[in-house]
This record gives sequence, C-alpha cells and structure tokens, in this order.
Amino acid sequence: MKVLYILFFIILIACNSKETNLKNKTAIIDSISTDNTNSLGTKLFLDFRKNMSPEEYFKCVNNLVQQKKISSESGSQYYLTGDCKTFLKPVFENNILKRIELGGIECIYPQYVKKYGIPNMISKNLTEEYIENNPDYNPQFFYVDEKKQTIKLPSAFTDNAQKIKPGEKILLQNNQMTKVLVKDKIEILRDSIAIIIEQEFSENPIGNFESYSLSESPEILEYQKSEIGKKNMGMFGIENKFIQSNSKLKHVIRNPFLLTKIIYIAREDYVTEKQKSDTNEKLQQVKEKEKVKRNSNVTNEI
Repeated sequence: MKVLYILFFIILIACNSKETNLKNKTAIIDSISTDNTNSLGTKLFLDFRKNMSPEEYFKCVNNLVQQKKISSESGSQYYLTGDCKTFLKPVFENNILKRIELGGIECIYPQYVKKYGIPNMISKNLTEEYIENNPDYNPQFFYVDEKKQTIKLPSAFTDNAQKIKPGEKILLQNNQMTKVLVKDKIEILRDSIAIIIEQEFSENPIGNFESYSLSESPEILEYQKSEIGKKNMGMFGIENKFIQSNSKLKHVIRNPFLLTKIIYIAREDYVTEKQKSDTNEKLQQVKEKEKVKRNSNVTNEI
C-alpha cells in the first residue's frame, strides 16, 4: 500500500511539472509570436510592440494578415473585426515604433464602451449655416469681351434681394448630425499601456460651401437657358464672375473637419509626454503673464 502511495506521488509530480512547462512555453510563444526576440518591448496592440523596427513591424503585419486580424491594402493597414474596418497607422520615431493609432473609430467605438465603461458617443450638429451680406458686393454692368468690345450685362444681373443689417446673420436650421465624443480626450490607463481616445476639430475648406443670391434668382436661371446665356455662363463662361460681384447676399455652410482616433502607447511614454506638455503649458502661461505685465509697465512708461 505504501508503494502505491509513492508511485501516485511520483506521477502527480510529473504531471504538474509537465503542465508548468507547457504554460511557460505558451507564454514564451505568445510573447515572441512576431519572432522579434531581440527587440521585445511593451505590447501595444495585437502583436505590435514598442521599439519594433519598420522591418519587424511589416513582418508582424504579414503574420496578422494571415490570421485575418488586419488587412493590408495599397500600403495601408486596417484592423478587422466582425462589422468594422478601422484604419491602423504605426507611428515611428527614429525608425522605432512608438505608438499605434486607429482612425475612423465610430464603428468600433461601442466595443470600448462595453469593455471599459466609457461614455457613448453623442449626436451633435456641427454644421453652421447662415446668410450674410456679401462682403464682395461691387455690382458691375459692363465688361470688355475677348474682341475688345464693351458688353452690357442683361438685367438678370441686377440683384433685387434685400440686404440685412450690417454685421448680422440669418441663421438657418440644419439637421445634419455627427457622432462625437462627450469629451475631447478619454484616457484609459492600464498596467503597461495607455489607451487614449481623442477628437480634434479644425477648419475644413473642402467641407465649406458658399453660394450667392443671384445664383438662385429666377431671372439668372432663365437667362442660363438661353443660347447666349449657355455660352457666356457655361463652365468657363466670361459672365460667371459677375454672380459673385453683383450678389447682395451670400449663403454659407461650414462643416468643421473632425478627426477621431484611438492611440495605443506605452504608459511610461504617455506619462512623460503629458508631463512635458503640462510643463510647456505652464511656461506659456508664465510668458503670457509676463507679457501682460510688461505691456502694463510700458503704458506707465510712455
């Protein structure tokens, strides 16, 4: 009976030893799944690690493409999920991978809400639409054509619209809604990485639209149907420029450019960057205070 206990104990030790080795091997395989054994760094996102070289990054890309986790199209990478295709961008500094950025995040964002408990996006009207007095209003009724002949514009180029009070705008209702973050920056700090979700608004020349009151007048529309109107107001028509100069009002639609992205960065790097940013902001505040103080002193000096 004693012998049986001894045999059972030996078998138990052997099994535990085998299981421990298997676990260690799985952890090592997982950590070197990109074969970057000489340059392992903090795991940022998927198998991408901090300090990868460009060569190591693209080797990892090929592996992930085979696993159907990302796609590579025309030199760009996309993170693939069941319903979403999210732009994936590496950020290198001195040929060293420092962060991974995901762009066009509206589709995938609910997954972060579910996992990290952050606020949902909200729908917001970012479009500004209004009518104002045309600052370029300078009516012209004669011009010289390519044959050096003086041509009188038809009466359709006389704008009968009523100007509004100087400096005022007539605001128009616009129902175009855009998904935005509740806050411009959301920080998710984990053990070794920081996940930063942020949005930024900027001027968008492509998204702006301007038209003039004459371009919508019945008289101009009728003139454009005539033979001479088709000639003089075609794509390169000589009379097109007078729509702007002869219009009393301008219709403006402004759509800001919205950039949203998710950044995966080593936590220590993010803390360092944030400290530098805070320091620079404080220095700028000090400079502004010194500038105000100096201006005040100059007022007393002169």
